[in-house]
Amino acid sequence: MRSPLLLILVLFIFIVGCGSDDEVLVCEPTPSTLTTVDLIFKAQFGSEPLVFNTTTYDYEGMGMTISKFDFYISDVSLFKNIGGATEQTDILDIEFVDFTQNNNLVTLELTEVPLGSYDGIVFSIGVPSDLNGQQPGDFSVTHPLGIINVGHHWAAWDSYIFSKIEGRLDTTGNQDFTNFSYHPGTNELFSGPIEKNASIELIANNSNTINFEVDLENIFINGGSLDIQSFPDSHNPDEATGAIHVMDNFPSAISIN
Repeated sequence: MRSPLLLILVLFIFIVGCGSDDEVLVCEPTPSTLTTVDLIFKAQFGSEPLVFNTTTYDYEGMGMTISKFDFYISDVSLFKNIGGATEQTDILDIEFVDFTQNNNLVTLELTEVPLGSYDGIVFSIGVPSDLNGQQPGDFSVTHPLGIINVGHHWAAWDSYIFSKIEGRLDTTGNQDFTNFSYHPGTNELFSGPIEKNASIELIANNSNTINFEVDLENIFINGGSLDIQSFPDSHNPDEATGAIHVMDNFPSAISIN
């Protein structure tokens, strides 16, 4: 026989954790079921850490240096597979990952993430269409889409710039450099959802981390190397070869460790 005291305790916890909304019981996570999670992004060029400006990487027999690499990550959710169905938990709407200003390592701290075991993570690269039509002035100054990142809004295209990849390529071996600059944007180039299977355990009172490795070399060479000499930039809306190549390869370039 169950103890009346135990039943009263369970009922009390249930009432505290839930509320009524037009006679529909709505249960919100209580502080004891939430935790903090760090999303840690590390930039690589193949097997080497990405170092800006001072390190030369081999690209198709030519020397390449990188001066800028950043992107927007959006619609981030954790998922778990339950009885043949997938349950998703949203953890982040949008954020800006700027490797250039952070020496190839970026940490995003998320609070109030539900504890539990998850089977993977889903995310997108770029700005979702419902936000992409807005202007930096529509957001607070420090919002990822606000004035703080005004250089990532392209008024002429009525779009945010989803990523910036810039550098130089020594095409002859004699310091004969070709500058390249890829700034993809517009709703057509939005990349996602991207699903990555990974065993993720979020535990109370623990340093919870999810580690992303982003391989810039993969972005350039997957599916056939990008011909940088023929397509050195993405600033012409009628010539999007470079921009398409970059955005198409983000899914394969990102791994969860």
